Amino acid sequence: FPSHDISTFSITKCRNSALKWLTDEYDYVLQIDSHSRFEKNWDTSLIKEIQSLTDPMSILSCYPPAWYPQNGLDVYVNHSFTHWAKPTYNSEPSKSSFMGTYDLCPSLEDLPREGTMPAQSWHVSAAFLFAPAVYFLTITHPNWISFWGEELFHSLVAYTHGWNVYAPYTRPVYSLYPQDVSDTHVLNKVWKDFFQEWHSRHYTSTDHLIDSIIDRTTGPGYLGTARDLDELYKYLGYDLGNLFEDWRRERKALH
Repeated sequence: FPSHDISTFSITKCRNSALKWLTDEYDYVLQIDSHSRFEKNWDTSLIKEIQSLTDPMSILSCYPPAWYPQNGLDVYVNHSFTHWAKPTYNSEPSKSSFMGTYDLCPSLEDLPREGTMPAQSWHVSAAFLFAPAVYFLTITHPNWISFWGEELFHSLVAYTHGWNVYAPYTRPVYSLYPQDVSDTHVLNKVWKDFFQEWHSRHYTSTDHLIDSIIDRTTGPGYLGTARDLDELYKYLGYDLGNLFEDWRRERKALH
């Protein structure tokens, strides 16, 4: 697979390049999108939460609440700590997205929170990932992933390498989502430009991702061997490999 191809854009390749400065002198790392805003003392808040888990193999990740520009100001959307969004793929919205655009996009289920501790999850959000530095130093992600599917495969890689994902109770980081600004706004230019790059190769990338899940490919940039995917599928209640293969077979029959 042309992972060496430097002529095409890959969101994962960008993240890998950004991590080249990282050394083991750091304790924690926050992976975040550039179009983000932060509350004061965000780092203290996240360190307190991750340490409350008393599990060195824990990472914090979730979809951040939104911010958007209005009249020259950064407006932050109020969000409640009593609910959190649990990603799932075994849903009609996820299937519709796949059948229509060949994207592996999760559907979000709004779930009530219990207490103020981080909530058990499994899905890694690339837009907000706070983890011990060793996580980023020891786990690599394939450059062949262009965009959609990155978070899904990231989640499976983390799980099979023995890492546990939690959604933090405190979410001190906000993300600018493209649907919150007009198509003509300068902040959406990056999405418009990127779409052309992504569209040219996302079918190949998605096929390779699905095959890697079905074949349970291990090795650098792929799944680990610390935990088997069957354990995760038991927790989820469905087999991701079987699910995506069924969708792919159905889509091919329609086209």
